[in-house]
Amino acid sequence: MPSVPPVAPRAALASAFGCYVMWGFMPLLFMGQGALGFDAFEILAHRALWSVAVAGLLVLLAKQGDQVRAVLTTPKTLGWLILSTLLIAVNWGLYVWATTHHATLEASLGYYINPLLNMVVGLWLFREKIDKWGWVAIGLAAIGRGYRSFWRSASPAMA
Repeated sequence: MPSVPPVAPRAALASAFGCYVMWGFMPLLFMGQGALGFDAFEILAHRALWSVAVAGLLVLLAKQGDQVRAVLTTPKTLGWLILSTLLIAVNWGLYVWATTHHATLEASLGYYINPLLNMVVGLWLFREKIDKWGWVAIGLAAIGRGYRSFWRSASPAMA
C-alpha cells in the first residue's frame, strides 16, 4: 500500500474547522427537513444514499476501485462493515430523530458527555489513568449537566 503524504498543519486545521462548522449547522438542516414533513427515516435514507454516491465518486477519482472490491469480497471484513453500518445507522437515526423533535441540546450533550463517561468507565473497570485535562473535561461536563438540570427544575420555561 502506498504511503500517505503528510498533511500541512494549516490544511488539517482548516479541515477540522470546516467539519465542526458543518456539524454545527447539520441540526438546522434536519429541523428544516422535518418542518417540511420529512421524518427521521427519510432524512437518514437520503443522507445514506447521497453519502454512498459521493464516496463512490471519490473512490473513482482516487482510482481505488480495486481496494474497495477487495474489501467487499472478503466475508469477514464485509461482516464487520455491515455491523458498523447498522450501529452508525442507529446512532444517526436517533440523532436525526432528536433534532426533528426539538431535542437537539439533549442529543448534543449526549455526544459530548459519552466519551467522558467512557473515560470514567475505563478508570473504574480497567484502572486507566486520567490526566488533569481529562479531569477538567469531566468536571466541566458535570457542571454543565448540573447547570442544565438546575434550570430545567427551577423554571420549565427556561429549559
